[in-house]
Amino acid sequence: MPEMTTKGKSWAEQVDEGDDGVLSGVLPPNTEEFDKRKGQKKITDYKYNDEGKIVKTVKTYKIETLKVSKSIAQRKTWKKFGAAERDPPGPNPANTIMSEEIFMAFVNSSEQSQPEEEEDPLGKLKNQKIVQCRICKGDHWTTKCPYKDTLAPLQEKLTEEQRGKPLDTA
Repeated sequence: MPEMTTKGKSWAEQVDEGDDGVLSGVLPPNTEEFDKRKGQKKITDYKYNDEGKIVKTVKTYKIETLKVSKSIAQRKTWKKFGAAERDPPGPNPANTIMSEEIFMAFVNSSEQSQPEEEEDPLGKLKNQKIVQCRICKGDHWTTKCPYKDTLAPLQEKLTEEQRGKPLDTA
């Protein structure tokens, strides 16, 4: 068989002319190549378009491996049953369908819906005085008392009288 040179010709011209042993009107076989080094899968398909010409489609996929939890990995090993018994691994659109979205409505019992009113420790202290001034008995710190200049000397005299000490009258 004489050697044919195919330089300068596109694949479509070669198919139209019948070169490389491809008969005119017969589609070349589909090919599937896998490159482990790059992690890519290349699929080449041939088909006729609406005008009757041969169209070459090249699909390139990147193969990724993902780690999943142990429970998911265990579920993937389960044997399929029912209509999917003879299906290959993975979902099959023929028998795995999502007909409509379903929204979950969580129903609680009447006991859980009404939380018990727990006593708030800060709520008890709201009506009580937490801080009390030693001079005027107000609810502020003694150092911030607005009456400390006027009432402080009077209070000192009262405490001295209660102790029984004589007052200094100058």
